[in-house]
Amino acid sequence: MRKKKTYLKQRTEKKMLIRQYALQMLILFMFAIVLYDSFKHQTPFYYICFLLLGLFIGRIFSLTDRVKLASESETFIITTSSFSLIITLILLSFRFVWGRSTLQFANVLWSTDALYLLFIGIYWSKLKSMVSQIDEIIYGWLKVKEDPSDSS
Repeated sequence: MRKKKTYLKQRTEKKMLIRQYALQMLILFMFAIVLYDSFKHQTPFYYICFLLLGLFIGRIFSLTDRVKLASESETFIITTSSFSLIITLILLSFRFVWGRSTLQFANVLWSTDALYLLFIGIYWSKLKSMVSQIDEIIYGWLKVKEDPSDSS
């Protein structure tokens, strides 16, 4: 795993690394808050549904980002579509404008924790999608390097 990590650090665009570390820190921070609240307030089990919903939304949201290999510099770059900006604005407005009131209307007691679990699922799916796209590029590149006659 160490070789893969050092290889990716050398070959990845700074913007993509910063995004990856920021998402990981957000997930860790939100998870710590949810974990603390679950012990302190004994939150019910149905909050897991918010995580699953976040994973589903994140899977759709991750379709807007594409990881590519820049052939001239051999670095990984990320490209996003304009649809990604629209989804981001909708998610931000849900988080800060209508999220809490909607969840309180639905009688969700700890609406902040529910929103955190939703966004943990979204960010986790985005990270997982980025990593799987990078793996596909690396393994495809290795296959071409290994057997250049089989480049179909």
